[in-house]
Amino acid sequence: MIKYSALLPTVDQNKDNVALFDTVQQYEQGTLGYLFNKLKKWITKDFVDVEDYLDYAYQFGFDITYLSGYSSTLKYLEKEKITLIPRLLNRSNPKSYQYIFYIFNLKGNVYPLLKTEEEDLAPFTSFLTFPGFIDVEQTLDRDQDDFGIDIDTIQTLDEGEDEIDYYLKKTLDSGSNLDIEDTLDELPGIPHAIIPATLSNWTLDIADVYGAITRHILLAFRIQFGESSTHQITGPSWLALHGDVKQNKRLVEVPHYQLSLPLNGLKVQNKLYTESVYDEEMNILSSYESVNIGNLNTAHRVYLGSGEYTGNLLALLPASNPITTPLKNFLISDQKDISKSIPQFLFKNHIYENTRIFNTSDTILHFSEIAVKDSSNNLLFYCRFPKIEINPTVFHTFDFQFNLRD
Repeated sequence: MIKYSALLPTVDQNKDNVALFDTVQQYEQGTLGYLFNKLKKWITKDFVDVEDYLDYAYQFGFDITYLSGYSSTLKYLEKEKITLIPRLLNRSNPKSYQYIFYIFNLKGNVYPLLKTEEEDLAPFTSFLTFPGFIDVEQTLDRDQDDFGIDIDTIQTLDEGEDEIDYYLKKTLDSGSNLDIEDTLDELPGIPHAIIPATLSNWTLDIADVYGAITRHILLAFRIQFGESSTHQITGPSWLALHGDVKQNKRLVEVPHYQLSLPLNGLKVQNKLYTESVYDEEMNILSSYESVNIGNLNTAHRVYLGSGEYTGNLLALLPASNPITTPLKNFLISDQKDISKSIPQFLFKNHIYENTRIFNTSDTILHFSEIAVKDSSNNLLFYCRFPKIEINPTVFHTFDFQFNLRD
């Protein structure tokens, strides 16, 4: 091995310089040896305890949130490990969020948020249909990516070309007139084929049309697998999820979380409907139970409860009040994207810049039952399920999806 000091010009080969270069070389060799041993250990997957996983992530400047419940399991740590490099390579683009959803057994997508005329925020989905944005309600096929990781099949927005932001990367003055042919085609990574042919131009002052692009983003998802027989998702999992999102998003972005709640029942009234909740190995953990009692077209309010009602669901009548002390209730007419087209009844909470359905002052941060009533306080629908805990420190809303089946 060539000594660094031997490369010094003869005139500079004095005692002090030689000692300095020899010291630097010894330090580098020691450091490289340490890193080589670390890499060898990681490559051979010789992970034996929690510290190995945490140390592995730390070497790449990443912190794994290690708490309790699911976020303390080796399965969780292994998912964090095998997705770390793909997440770093795809940092802050939609594919990186698919890896995060995979870690926490969620199915969903990420959207930029626009500010609307009503002063709330709405996901940017109607103007351009980007490949890679998949509806959270859709059933997505799971596939292996280039790293052999089973995530939902997804493309980056640029379909494999130069990495771009998942929202338009141009700062434009309010009120500017933008011609699609002259301007949108210039944006990197946006294929001409996905620009709507029916739109010839639009104004950036789009409060009257689409809304103003913000630095808020929406993670819309539903729970794919439960954590235990009593919980679908726990508070520590929310904290761990938020920890990964904070390290993945751009510094200026503000994340919002929208949990989709598919609540199924039967079209036939006064008949019990059950639906199993599975873990990742497809073992049955618990179940949803619901009963359809009235006409959901007349729905007026929705109530969230913490599991008050433990009786027979078939004993519930229109006059019943299974949730006497609701944690939260929602007046349907005040909600967003309301659709009463039975057999479906859908609505979402409005998203504002700091919306939290459960606030940090709330003492009970989980719910496990939902009741729907009409304006006369008659019970129309009731469903109970394993607990859904909420992290009140993050901005969060719900997407309610009531589906009546044959």
